Amino acid sequence: MVIDDPQVSRWTAAVVAICFVGVLATPGLIVMGAVIRRDLRNARIRRGRPRAPAVWQAGFYCHRCGVAYWPYSPAPGIPARQPFAPPQFRWFVWTAGGYNNA
Repeated sequence: MVIDDPQVSRWTAAVVAICFVGVLATPGLIVMGAVIRRDLRNARIRRGRPRAPAVWQAGFYCHRCGVAYWPYSPAPGIPARQPFAPPQFRWFVWTAGGYNNA
């Protein structure tokens, strides 16, 4: 046994043991961090779920013009009766749902 060996001090054996446990625990800690980060992101998306579909469904798309608009503002910060390209329309929906930072 290493601790019974007079050539190896107890501090050296303790440091080696702690390093060994640390090396074995590192992959688990990395995976746990990824899981926690994903759960926080999913919670933010779940909080925005009621708002984003309401903004999306209140909008209209003009196939002839290729623009989307809202006849009335379904949420604060959403401009009414202004034409937007589809990427801009999606940006407003994502912002209303809080997905732009997620």
